[in-house]
Amino acid sequence: QARVEQMRPAPGSANFEALQKNYQDVQTAANAIREQRKKDPAGYVMATNAEVAEAWKNFDPKNPATAKAAIGETVFAQKSIGIPSDRIAPLPAQQAESVAAIINDTEQPVDARTQTLVGMIGITGDEDQQQAIFNQLSKAGVSDKTALVFDAYMRGDVGAARRLFEAATVKAENMPGKAQRAPGFEDAVSDAMFGAGTAGEVFYSLDLHDPATTAIAQRDYELVKTAATLAMAAGKDQDEAIDQASKDVHGPVIRVNEMLSVDGNVRGVVPEGTD
Repeated sequence: QARVEQMRPAPGSANFEALQKNYQDVQTAANAIREQRKKDPAGYVMATNAEVAEAWKNFDPKNPATAKAAIGETVFAQKSIGIPSDRIAPLPAQQAESVAAIINDTEQPVDARTQTLVGMIGITGDEDQQQAIFNQLSKAGVSDKTALVFDAYMRGDVGAARRLFEAATVKAENMPGKAQRAPGFEDAVSDAMFGAGTAGEVFYSLDLHDPATTAIAQRDYELVKTAATLAMAAGKDQDEAIDQASKDVHGPVIRVNEMLSVDGNVRGVVPEGTD
């Protein structure tokens, strides 16, 4: 911006009108570049960096592994032109949208769509980049509830990942099992998720009234309702279905209370089997 401002002509300068027009044209172009870098920084470097463009040529959205080298080039290129670390995007917007389209394609098998999601997020071991990829997919139309799918997959519970993916992406009008919900279904889900003595009581800490945590709790509650409903449609009774769905979300964890001082307890959740 400073270099652009240096081109601003002083009033009364010779050829002022021509210089002013040139300055305005450059300013417009600079603003367009800034907007493109802000809106789609990965797309910007793909359009302006031949090495990045070449790296994306062989990308197949059905095969996330083909993005690995391209993501490395894309992230490096963004860093080299000063894109702030919290705004670096591993995927160009167009590529993120192509992956999202596959994940959301209900005509395709659930297993294949699940693998596309977890494969794309897990293509990098960098947790910040994993979160950035998920944010891009979410922006491109993938349900934010699928965040829990990757968590389940990474702890080795492929079955939970598949069940959560199906619950996160099923269309409400196509969801079987609603008629099998007994009276008190929603209260039972709430008790399993947030009731006294549950891991969720600690995990969400709703008594702190934090808006961000409350939003996550609501997201997870809706996901468990759907997952439990699908489980009932597959033959489980209501209590068993709710228990399975809540464990799919949280993983095999237990609640612990550890006395630290005379003032009270520190509460936490740990994986089952932890000493």
